[in-house]
Amino acid sequence: MTDKKQSNQLEQALWSSANALRGSMDASEYKNYLLGLIFYRFLSAKALKVFAENNRLQDVDFADLKKTISTIPRPRE
Repeated sequence: MTDKKQSNQLEQALWSSANALRGSMDASEYKNYLLGLIFYRFLSAKALKVFAENNRLQDVDFADLKKTISTIPRPRE
């Protein structure tokens, strides 16, 4: 499958999902939910960046976060 075809399929799937979530909701009401999700994603990325900087970690990925956290040295009790 070509990249262009995959891109078109992804775009179609995203639009279908957005329309299903929106349902019969007015666009002005829907934007409140969508903007909230985008803002939450922004805050999550910022928090992860601060976490990585404070722990001197580089290139932290959300998928590898649990693995990354387990490599942080912990103080002995």
